[in-house]
Amino acid sequence: MRSASKSAGFTLLETVIASAIFALLIALVMGMLGRAIGSAEMDLEQSFIEDQVQNAVDDIIQDLKETDPSMVNFYQFDEDGRTQTAITFPSARDTNGTFIFKVGGEVQNEPVWQSIRVYCYVQVAGQDGGWIYRYEDFSARGYTNPITVTNVTATTITVSDGTTFNRQGPLGANQSLLRLPGRFVQLVAEVPVDDGEVGWEEDPDLIEDVIVDKQVRPLRMTIRSEVAHKYPGLAGGSVITTLTNEVLSRNRN
Repeated sequence: MRSASKSAGFTLLETVIASAIFALLIALVMGMLGRAIGSAEMDLEQSFIEDQVQNAVDDIIQDLKETDPSMVNFYQFDEDGRTQTAITFPSARDTNGTFIFKVGGEVQNEPVWQSIRVYCYVQVAGQDGGWIYRYEDFSARGYTNPITVTNVTATTITVSDGTTFNRQGPLGANQSLLRLPGRFVQLVAEVPVDDGEVGWEEDPDLIEDVIVDKQVRPLRMTIRSEVAHKYPGLAGGSVITTLTNEVLSRNRN
């Protein structure tokens, strides 16, 4: 009489080892998948931020091309450990956004200045980064001399003709406020150093000399933004997006 044959199978040790290997493979695959998802999210967000920075630069440059370069002024100040620039100039656009160049139906030699415009960065309290605002004041006045920001505090912007803006609002009479789309950390405007060498530096005295001499030198404007890392292990860090636009000439319309 033949004895029954033993059934084939895995021992408990083999099962435990196989399970451990499978779990390790799953962990590796999930880690790779997480990094891939984080990378894709980061790329999309980075592209979005780059578009915002580009649009902000384009908006400000377009405004500067509509004004008299000799009446543009720059005020440097520090906020949250970064150098910032308040850009001030007159605008010929009225409250409806129409560019005014006629008086009594007659075309003028120069634009008819309607307002003061100030671009300035504002830090958002308790958060990383902030906004870039365009402040505008339509009070009646003459624009025969350059206008400049003379002081920036956490709450106010003071202009040389006595105009003041509340940095966070509410607005004063005959004033408007526009926030450029996007989240930023820095707005800096610079002019080239006239030392015979190729290079740039932030120099408020030189900026004032450029205005006094009425020389239209290239303007270097830099806007920066930051976006948090999506990669595991790099959480808490950030990627800085910087766009610098070197305007070789600014038209006097």
